[in-house]
Amino acid sequence: MKFNNLFSETNYKIFSSFIQKNRKFIFKKIIKKYFLLSKMLNINYINFNKKQKNIFKKRNYGYTYKVPYIIGITGSVASGKTTIARLLRQFLSNFPNRPKVDLITTDCFLYSNDILNTLNILNKKGFPQSYDINHLIKFIVNMKLGNKKVFAPIYSHKYYNIIQNKKQAFIQPDILIVEGLNIFQDYTNYLNENIFTSNFFDFSIYIDAPDYFLKVWYINRFLEFCYFSDPNSYYYRYSKFNLNEIIGIATFIWENVNKVNLEENIILTKKKANLIITKNYDHDLVKLKWKNYCSYLLN
Repeated sequence: MKFNNLFSETNYKIFSSFIQKNRKFIFKKIIKKYFLLSKMLNINYINFNKKQKNIFKKRNYGYTYKVPYIIGITGSVASGKTTIARLLRQFLSNFPNRPKVDLITTDCFLYSNDILNTLNILNKKGFPQSYDINHLIKFIVNMKLGNKKVFAPIYSHKYYNIIQNKKQAFIQPDILIVEGLNIFQDYTNYLNENIFTSNFFDFSIYIDAPDYFLKVWYINRFLEFCYFSDPNSYYYRYSKFNLNEIIGIATFIWENVNKVNLEENIILTKKKANLIITKNYDHDLVKLKWKNYCSYLLN
């Protein structure tokens, strides 16, 4: 099997070697910036919570229910959405007010591979049409309604598929972080009504980076999936190839699937975000751009 190897093994090794040698320094520098970002988000949550309590009080409902503060995080494949979401969850849940923070990825609302095959869109996995949008919208609405327990499917990167007959429960979190592709997408083309999942977010973040960095990060992640997989993993089939061949396969997938999705769908929704985070080659935050406000360059 031959692929257009647009990214050489030599260039990859040089790039990865630099990151590995400087990992400890880079990690400390980045963590500090995410801590400051999470501190700002916690202040937003506290103000949001006070506002919700005042609404119930003024309207004399006689009861209250927990309305979660929802943070949406999106960006390209391999941009670091999950890592950022986990860091924010860790920091937010450890502030003095101790909010309960839950995290969900929109991968959980992908159609199963069987359905994607039936619809002949398995090669469009991650594109807007590959998601069960009705299910995703229903989940977010139920969370905003303060339902005591809301269930969602479970997605496995190991098996590259939805896990059948298993659910995860969300029990009234104070803060819900939703991360995934196309969460700011207008789904008019796929549903009979005009629905924006972003309408339910109290704060939204778009993770931006140059295409070249995104490509390298994707190749690196693809290699990790291949080399650390067990025989039952979806990626085990690729572990039999040598490094250069695997890089070629990953490059082919990036150019023909993930880059296309980024350019046709994801990047177009950047303007909807409250905050655009621009990342450098080492995943460091180099710029924060606030919606309707100024930009900050970070050292």
